[in-house]
Amino acid sequence: MATKATKVTNTKGTKESKFFLARIFDKIFGGLKMSWPVVIIFAVVSGLYTAIVAAKVPDGNSFHDISVTFEAWILLALLVILNCKKPLEAALKVFVYFLISQPLVYLFQILFFHAPLSLLGYYPFWFKITLLTLPGGFVAWFAKKKAWWAGLIMTCSNALLVLMFVSYYNGLQSNFPNHLLSAIYCILMIIVSIVFILKDNIAKIICFVITAVLLIAGFIISNKGEEYTITLDSGFLDKEGIVFEGEPYVSYWSSTESGCTGSVEVTRDNGSYNYVFNGKGNCSYQFELRDEADNLVVYRYYRDNDSKELVLKRDF
Repeated sequence: MATKATKVTNTKGTKESKFFLARIFDKIFGGLKMSWPVVIIFAVVSGLYTAIVAAKVPDGNSFHDISVTFEAWILLALLVILNCKKPLEAALKVFVYFLISQPLVYLFQILFFHAPLSLLGYYPFWFKITLLTLPGGFVAWFAKKKAWWAGLIMTCSNALLVLMFVSYYNGLQSNFPNHLLSAIYCILMIIVSIVFILKDNIAKIICFVITAVLLIAGFIISNKGEEYTITLDSGFLDKEGIVFEGEPYVSYWSSTESGCTGSVEVTRDNGSYNYVFNGKGNCSYQFELRDEADNLVVYRYYRDNDSKELVLKRDF
């Protein structure tokens, strides 16, 4: 009898160990208490953390990405949505979560880190995202259902993750290891969404197939476009009356579309500064120039669709 009891205990232990990760993710995506006070506290903490990261973590670092891109916010949104009991509750709570957290990202930087008021100019984009969370949260709640169509719902968030992964992957080709952790995160989040969040096997297959197709298509599209390198001397700054106190440096640059790789660097030649741009096709880019006094100038550069010439535009 003792031997038999031992066997039963071992079998149970093996079963619990086998589904350990599944139990963890079931708790994270459906087993947490997401009351209104929790949502509000979560939003404030998210806004404060993002503001600190934006102000203190160097640009080009994966930990800084939460302040400029949206892949991390997909996870945070799912935490709110999937821990709600009803779809309308999920829609309202994720909407309020973004309505509180996003403006706080900018307000905390202005209040505590002496950022300029012009920083609020970035908020309109996130306000549009906030409005989309209302219908998006309602629909996303149904991804927790054990039905084949849940896979189609989860594909929507995976499509955004694929978009960011392709962008990060291409950026790694010229700026390794910048954003490496963000690229890895995108893949891991896709895996978690398919394997652990979706409950129906057919839904898992549907989501996997569509996500894989999107990933392949993303790589194909991103490889299109002629690469170019253009060097501009510091005269273009002089024409606009911009004077740097000390040697200028590129504090941040990014492509504005998925699959666009590029870079910008400052070189010095006979006392003057040259700006070397590397881009691809009709991709658009944004970069920031700073100096030792922390003066900031933001520029966008892109290929004009008609003239095919490089357009450099100051973003006031």
